[in-house]
Amino acid sequence: MVSLLGGFQSARALHFAGMAVIVGFLIVHVALALLVPKTFWAMIAGGPRLSSRGRAKRGHAA
Repeated sequence: MVSLLGGFQSARALHFAGMAVIVGFLIVHVALALLVPKTFWAMIAGGPRLSSRGRAKRGHAA
Protein backbone atom coordinates (compact mmCIF):
# COMPACT_ATOMS: atom_id res chain seq x y z
CA MET A 1 0.00 0.00 0.00
CA VAL A 2 2.82 2.39 0.86
CA SER A 3 4.43 1.86 -2.54
CA LEU A 4 1.15 2.85 -4.24
CA LEU A 5 1.30 6.21 -2.46
CA GLY A 6 4.90 6.94 -3.45
CA GLY A 7 6.74 5.84 -0.33
CA PHE A 8 6.41 6.23 3.42
CA GLN A 9 6.91 10.01 3.52
CA SER A 10 4.37 10.59 0.75
CA ALA A 11 1.85 8.38 2.55
CA ARG A 12 2.41 10.38 5.75
CA ALA A 13 2.02 13.69 3.90
CA LEU A 14 -1.20 12.55 2.20
CA HIS A 15 -2.58 11.30 5.52
CA PHE A 16 -1.76 14.61 7.21
CA ALA A 17 -3.34 16.63 4.37
CA GLY A 18 -6.51 14.53 4.52
CA MET A 19 -6.70 14.90 8.29
CA ALA A 20 -6.19 18.68 8.03
CA VAL A 21 -9.04 18.94 5.49
CA ILE A 22 -11.41 16.97 7.74
CA VAL A 23 -10.50 19.00 10.85
CA GLY A 24 -10.88 22.26 8.92
CA PHE A 25 -14.28 21.16 7.64
CA LEU A 26 -15.37 20.34 11.19
CA ILE A 27 -14.15 23.65 12.63
CA VAL A 28 -15.85 25.73 9.92
CA HIS A 29 -19.16 23.91 10.27
CA VAL A 30 -19.24 24.13 14.08
CA ALA A 31 -18.37 27.84 13.87
CA LEU A 32 -21.18 28.43 11.37
CA ALA A 33 -23.64 26.52 13.57
CA LEU A 34 -22.63 28.61 16.59
CA LEU A 35 -23.51 31.79 14.68
CA VAL A 36 -27.18 30.74 14.86
CA PRO A 37 -27.76 29.42 18.41
CA LYS A 38 -31.26 28.08 17.66
CA THR A 39 -29.85 25.86 14.94
CA PHE A 40 -27.03 24.61 17.17
CA TRP A 41 -29.42 23.74 20.02
CA ALA A 42 -31.74 21.92 17.59
CA MET A 43 -28.81 19.79 16.39
CA ILE A 44 -27.89 18.81 19.96
CA ALA A 45 -31.45 18.31 21.24
CA GLY A 46 -32.68 16.52 18.14
CA GLY A 47 -35.09 19.12 16.79
CA PRO A 48 -37.15 22.14 17.81
CA ARG A 49 -38.61 22.41 21.31
CA LEU A 50 -42.36 21.91 21.27
CA SER A 51 -44.93 23.47 23.59
CA SER A 52 -47.56 21.37 25.33
CA ARG A 53 -49.88 22.04 22.36
CA GLY A 54 -47.37 20.57 19.90
CA ARG A 55 -46.28 23.88 18.40
CA ALA A 56 -42.70 25.03 18.03
CA LYS A 57 -41.57 27.56 20.64
CA ARG A 58 -39.88 30.92 20.04
CA GLY A 59 -39.36 31.00 16.31
CA HIS A 60 -38.20 27.42 15.86
CA ALA A 61 -39.38 25.92 12.60
CA ALA A 62 -41.75 23.01 13.02
